[in-house]
Amino acid sequence: MRNYELFLILEAKKDEAAAQKIIRDVEAVLSKFGAKVAKAHQGQSFRLAYQINKRRETFQVILEIESDPSQIAEIKRSLGLVNQVLRFSLLTMPAVKQAA
Repeated sequence: MRNYELFLILEAKKDEAAAQKIIRDVEAVLSKFGAKVAKAHQGQSFRLAYQINKRRETFQVILEIESDPSQIAEIKRSLGLVNQVLRFSLLTMPAVKQAA
């Protein structure tokens, strides 16, 4: 298992409950491929400098996940199919060295 950071740009919703539902849908996609959400940073509304899919108002979330590297390609493909996810970036976190 490796650690990854998943940065999501989601459609902006009027209420927090709708945004949390989208995040739960993303977490369901992740768990389908054996990934675990280690930490979820509080999302925030954000206005983009340019439009994505004719939207300028977005909701941004960062998830720290643990996943098998062989599943990353499938996770990326599946996240691209979630309609409410406008853009995402999946980065490998550096390994933390244990002190002796």
